[in-house]
Amino acid sequence: MEEVDGEPKSQAPGEVGESEIVTEDAAFVRGEPPQDGDGPPKVDSEVEVLHEKVTKQIIKEGHGQKPSKYSTCFLHYRAWAESTRHKFDDTWLEQQPLEMVLGKEKKEMTGLAIGVSSMKAGEHALLHVGWELGYGKEGSFSFPNVSPMADLVYEVVLIGFDETKEGKARSDMTVEERIGAADRRKMDGNALFKEEKLEEAMQQP
Repeated sequence: MEEVDGEPKSQAPGEVGESEIVTEDAAFVRGEPPQDGDGPPKVDSEVEVLHEKVTKQIIKEGHGQKPSKYSTCFLHYRAWAESTRHKFDDTWLEQQPLEMVLGKEKKEMTGLAIGVSSMKAGEHALLHVGWELGYGKEGSFSFPNVSPMADLVYEVVLIGFDETKEGKARSDMTVEERIGAADRRKMDGNALFKEEKLEEAMQQP
């Protein structure tokens, strides 16, 4: 499992970054959006159809560009089985953001990845994913609350993402490349943290 400045859990190997990265200093990693009872939050924004089996509603707009294929995305999410409203996964509860490489995600996260690929850094959204792009006909052995053919709901915050020109998996990088990538992520994250703190200070009465 790879650590990226904070303690994100790694779903897939990472990649070298530009300025979209947010590290553990950012508010979205430390903080936790309010829950709406035991189920997904109620959202009134427009429904965007991303795929035949994936829709998105924006809770909070993000900024900048969207991640491209093979970007390493850092995200927090909660996941529910739509029909029962049973929550089966929560990275905020675990205090570990997920690290996902678009195009190399686990099969059961295909729908989530489609949603994440449409998001900008800092965006907070609600995703509805059909069972075909989730845990499929069999459901999940790891998450008993996810029954066969269960549609899913995700509440997601895209903390940031890391683009690479080489498209190298972190496991394929040399030690020097991995150190360089980590240094760039730290610098980018610290810069954004200072920017957010400055904006927050300017809003104080």
